[in-house]
Amino acid sequence: MSTAPAANYVAVPGDVEALRATVLALWQGNLGRQERLPAKYDWFYLHAPQGAPLLIALTHRATGQVIGVAAAGRRRMLYQGAPRVGGVLVDLAVQSAHRSLFPAVQLQRALMAHAAASFNVLYGFPNHKAAPVFARVGYRRLGELTRHAAVIRSAHYLGRRLPQRLARLAGACIDRSIAAALLLRAPLLVRCDWSSDPWDDIDAIWKNMRVPQAMVAVRDAEFVRWRCASGPDGPMRFYIARHRLTGRSLAWLACEQQDNSLHVRDWWTVDGGAGPVLTGLLRQLRRAARRLDCRSLSLEFAGAAGTVRALRAAGLRPRDSRPIYGTGFGALADKAGSIEWHLTSADEDE
Repeated sequence: MSTAPAANYVAVPGDVEALRATVLALWQGNLGRQERLPAKYDWFYLHAPQGAPLLIALTHRATGQVIGVAAAGRRRMLYQGAPRVGGVLVDLAVQSAHRSLFPAVQLQRALMAHAAASFNVLYGFPNHKAAPVFARVGYRRLGELTRHAAVIRSAHYLGRRLPQRLARLAGACIDRSIAAALLLRAPLLVRCDWSSDPWDDIDAIWKNMRVPQAMVAVRDAEFVRWRCASGPDGPMRFYIARHRLTGRSLAWLACEQQDNSLHVRDWWTVDGGAGPVLTGLLRQLRRAARRLDCRSLSLEFAGAAGTVRALRAAGLRPRDSRPIYGTGFGALADKAGSIEWHLTSADEDE
């Protein structure tokens, strides 16, 4: 592990096309499944509709070799109805021979310094190893991204504590009771369907929504198509709520099924992402998840207490969480830690 001082390195913005091969080499062994990294790079760095991320390359002075990278992906955002430019902090990677505190801190400091010219806010979701780096650089802790979950097939979980036969019987009784309650509490004038072509609905919902006061990424069709339908892991499924009588689009959920679990990666509603529309849609989704033979339903969220109450009213309970760090610039320089955010899994890079 390197113990060289920060003066041995220089960090400057890099060209995302010219540095593709270099960055991919640095990512090897650092970021996720190796076979999907080229697709991830092309999707996030070369084809993002908001433009190329701010990429910082850290070069070793003695050799001229790029030994580390970090980036901020661009996001169109709103805060209290006004347009903002956000940056999601991603893909911090340092060559193993130089992996110490100095290079990582220098990368993040350079990223923060160069971002001040074109971003209003930066935010990120560091893992436990990277969190001390973010704190040392000066990013503030913005909150927690919390996973909320609901059991769909109770027998699977009861089987961890009860004999299998008893678990199946008890689970069936519990599941039927929950299904009946969800049916009784389903909104009568809302129709929910899966859609492979949700773009008009998504644009209509964003256009006709109640404007949120929180800091939120623009969730129009352009962003959602890129983020949820063209990523390196393939398209997600969309669950759409419409008014039965008028056909008005009310809400959408972007869902991903992994094994026996259904994960909601993103959503938006005409009442600003929260409220009774979200509760009703999630109750309907729990019934749909059962038809898909899923054992559980989950989503991640950080933000308004009203949205958390809507999740709880839909039967989702908080589980584990992870920290969010960030900072603001200009008029938001002193506010990033106190403003209200709306963040989901889709506010990460993938």
